[in-house]
Amino acid sequence: MTSILKVDNIRDSSDNQAISISNGVVTFANDVIPTDNVSDLGTSSSRYKDLFLSGGAYLGGTGSANYLDDYEEGTWTPTYAGSSVNPTITYNTASTVGRYVKVGGLVHIQGRIRTINTSGGSGHVYLSGLPFTPISDSNAYTTLQIGSSNNWAADHFPVTGYNQIGISYFHLATGRSSDYRDGVGDLITCADLTNGTNCNDIIFSATYRTAS
Repeated sequence: MTSILKVDNIRDSSDNQAISISNGVVTFANDVIPTDNVSDLGTSSSRYKDLFLSGGAYLGGTGSANYLDDYEEGTWTPTYAGSSVNPTITYNTASTVGRYVKVGGLVHIQGRIRTINTSGGSGHVYLSGLPFTPISDSNAYTTLQIGSSNNWAADHFPVTGYNQIGISYFHLATGRSSDYRDGVGDLITCADLTNGTNCNDIIFSATYRTAS
């Protein structure tokens, strides 16, 4: 037998109605502010209230796949790294920006990266500095969408990217030949970085899963 808690209304210490429940709708009185980190309903002047659940919430079921325990927004700083040796780079800080939204284990990133000067480095070029490390799962590959790519050396510029399992960067890829019908898969190298103002410029976004 399932136990059901039926609540018609909750009253405060002065016997004023504090919380009422009618037909599944919960109404809070303006001056009710629960404590003990259960919820924060704002101030008495607030028309709309906030609810804080420190332990998370189950949505649509009681399994672990239904558990939501985090939502956040923030900024991060994208950088270029080399697979063998990192290049020395000065970034255009006004144009090198990143933002993210994290809902549970799903992360959406977007941003732009642009350099002022570069030198050295070896190996493939990575887009690095991700705000969260992608999950280590054999089926968790994801792609990087590049909407704009400008001022790279010898017209060898990134057009897409991908992430391997559990690593905190994206590979950058270009066409295998001048004819893109041959496919995309050649990785950008540090030799493809060009030295100059406002170079190695990409605008990008991606969505991936994280364990944190």
